[in-house]
Amino acid sequence: MYNISEVFEIAEQIERNGYKFYQKAADIAADEGSKKFLLDLAAMEMDHEKLFTQMKLKFTSSDMESPLDTDKIALSYLQAMVDGDVFMNIKPTDELLKGDETISDIKKLAIEFEKNTVVYFLSLRNALSDPDDKANIEKLINEEIQHIAILTNWQCA
Repeated sequence: MYNISEVFEIAEQIERNGYKFYQKAADIAADEGSKKFLLDLAAMEMDHEKLFTQMKLKFTSSDMESPLDTDKIALSYLQAMVDGDVFMNIKPTDELLKGDETISDIKKLAIEFEKNTVVYFLSLRNALSDPDDKANIEKLINEEIQHIAILTNWQCA
């Protein structure tokens, strides 16, 4: 079973991978509008990573007991998601983007990436016991859902 530090490290990795994904997707994109759109998403992912880093430090630099509610099934689900080979968000960007994708391909992959992120964060929120921590994760969930909405409405070339 994961400890709190590992749970937050996975969340940080998801956000780093999101950043790398959008950076590489921007390199693949041919038009400047798509490049800017994807780079903006990359910047948002970087901001999310910083929040998880702060949350992790809160627990690893103090004597606070673990904020995980180990009686819930959510923690087991988090582990199953990461341990299984179905969670694309922890795969290296080069496995997801080969460089010959169309903008439409990138859009589909990005939406799938964001949906997986929402599922992980929902499980993380459910595994946390502190209401303030839950609220921080809820904010990120809403931002990831906004990413899905803007990706869905993106009129790519």
